[in-house]
Amino acid sequence: MKKIYSVLPVLLLAVGSIVQAQTIENIKAVTQGSKVIITFDILNAKPGQDFNVQIFSSHNGFGSPLTFISGDVGSNVKPGTGKRAEWDAQGELHNFSGDITFEVRGEPSIGWGFKSPTSASGIKRGKSNIIAWTGGAAGDNVKLELLNNGKAQSVGETKNNGQFSWDAPADLAVGGGYQMRLTSGSNTITSEPFSVKHKIPTLLKLAPVILIAALIPALSGGGKKEPGGVVTPPAADLPSPPDPQ
Repeated sequence: MKKIYSVLPVLLLAVGSIVQAQTIENIKAVTQGSKVIITFDILNAKPGQDFNVQIFSSHNGFGSPLTFISGDVGSNVKPGTGKRAEWDAQGELHNFSGDITFEVRGEPSIGWGFKSPTSASGIKRGKSNIIAWTGGAAGDNVKLELLNNGKAQSVGETKNNGQFSWDAPADLAVGGGYQMRLTSGSNTITSEPFSVKHKIPTLLKLAPVILIAALIPALSGGGKKEPGGVVTPPAADLPSPPDPQ
């Protein structure tokens, strides 16, 4: 199923829906500064059925889903009314003017879903990260890609055992707007948006500098200044004289 929504120039004015879809209805979009809030309903779903929802736009010919987006997107989105996605248009497109058409696609999850990474955990660059998912049959071929800023980067291919150990490149840009995409046969799912983090937290990187700065006064204090500028260490710091022989 798919639903298309059109927005018009200069970041971004919503005007109306174009196509009536079977299960995605009542799609609306409003702007909040540089962000676009897209709402829609997922109706007529079977009991217990979840959906993998992706939102595309015409700025790249609907070639890959939007990545600077959060909310009811990714795998295992529950059906119902009032579904909501928030798109950071400025983060994704930087400077842009012209017509944009959104396409909201939803396919039944069929048991597929990401366990990690999540928006809470993210991934660390320069380290080994476990990409984990559920669904599919053992031995199925699985392809993993990292999505960011409208571009896809290969993560790896493997047989379906529910996880993949990925050494994230050390030069990945730190920040949000990332998603993981899994493709297996005709099934494609995307994770919820997550962030790439530093390998070592910034506070831990600064700790040795803070420690050294704290030691400087301790090492330089406690002496007695004599005439001529000579500093005599405290008596306790002087070496003991040798015992008489």
